Amino acid sequence: MDLDITALRRPSGTELSVSWHHASRLVSDEEIAVLDRWWRTALETLVAAARTRAAGHTPSDLGLLSLSQDEIDEFEDEWRTT
Repeated sequence: MDLDITALRRPSGTELSVSWHHASRLVSDEEIAVLDRWWRTALETLVAAARTRAAGHTPSDLGLLSLSQDEIDEFEDEWRTT
């Protein structure tokens, strides 16, 4: 598949501009429309999770600490209930 996706953050920092470029002989406009809808849905889901912090933290979020995901989840669960 010959497909290029260009995603740029707008200067405001709150918007993303996305361009899809493809070889029409290999990928149809309909296929690109489906990919675009899937991509936007996935991105909106990630943004919603980040806003609600429903996703929690991961080991990469904690830099200098060496905790497993299970340990992080336990700490977050404990702090949510207190």
